[in-house]
Amino acid sequence: MRRNPSVGKGWLVIGALFIIVGFGLIMFRNASYDKQIVLMKEQCKDEGGELIVKELGNFFTRNYDIKCDK
Repeated sequence: MRRNPSVGKGWLVIGALFIIVGFGLIMFRNASYDKQIVLMKEQCKDEGGELIVKELGNFFTRNYDIKCDK
């Protein structure tokens, strides 16, 4: 039985698509977090405080420590 050499290329394309979609979702998530932080800054400023944001992690595992000092 002979193997078809094109099968491996198909799996590479599928893997590349998963990587591209994953990076797209990471970019979307980070942009969403940035928008939420801007809204929280405005809300904290309206309440008479200052929002302190500490970014933890890296590009892939982004976490925030958020505190509104009044």
